[in-house]
Amino acid sequence: MPTTTKPLTTKERQLVEAAHQAALDKLKTTTHPVKRQCLLEELTDWCTLLGYPAPT
Repeated sequence: MPTTTKPLTTKERQLVEAAHQAALDKLKTTTHPVKRQCLLEELTDWCTLLGYPAPT
């Protein structure tokens, strides 16, 4: 059964978007493969919350 969540409040969305952007910025400068994988997993979570397509 799919999990449904309530829509984010404006404040929650701003916080998630800030975390998403911070993870994107960090990913641009990270070369270590394990750290990159962790960032991609984090980004996937943020994208899910925001309704964005998952990073590739």
